[in-house]
Amino acid sequence: MDNTFLSPALQQPIALGAHFATHSTTKYLNGHSDVVGGAVIAAEKADFGRSLCLDQYHRGTGPPFDAYLALRGLRTLFPRIERQQATAATVAKSLQEDPRVSAVHYPGLKSHPGHAIAKAEQAGVGAVLSFELVGGVTAARRCGSGRHHHPRRTARWYRNLERQKSANSGDFVTSSIRKGFSVHAKD
Repeated sequence: MDNTFLSPALQQPIALGAHFATHSTTKYLNGHSDVVGGAVIAAEKADFGRSLCLDQYHRGTGPPFDAYLALRGLRTLFPRIERQQATAATVAKSLQEDPRVSAVHYPGLKSHPGHAIAKAEQAGVGAVLSFELVGGVTAARRCGSGRHHHPRRTARWYRNLERQKSANSGDFVTSSIRKGFSVHAKD
């Protein structure tokens, strides 16, 4: 189970019955955008040995300094996630009330189809959300371009969204990534 956007702070996949859990040390665990790495956790010792052997064979192991940097990030993981979840909830509620937004996808909202599962299986809902604009792709291209007016009642964060083509989701910088324009986009 990929646990990148919840981290072990909010969900423990092995306790939920997963055979393996993967965590990105690049994202929430590190939180400073200065480490590239990940971790694979196995429920059974025999599976762990096979996974470790394959990983070392294919990619090798990370440098010790990266381990130090990831540990530094772990020390602030819980307060960072707490604050990020609070901010995401505020943003999601604001988006729900905006007439220019046709849909908000955030498991912290009671209207989200995965809300009950998230509440039952996780210690928190995380801080990743997405939304759809009325007007689709055309409206999304205008969003953040400065070519349209934002009324004063619109939340301050909306005017300050930073659009990045190679955003590192889950670090300390809030970013807005338009579908199809990120490094993870599929053609």
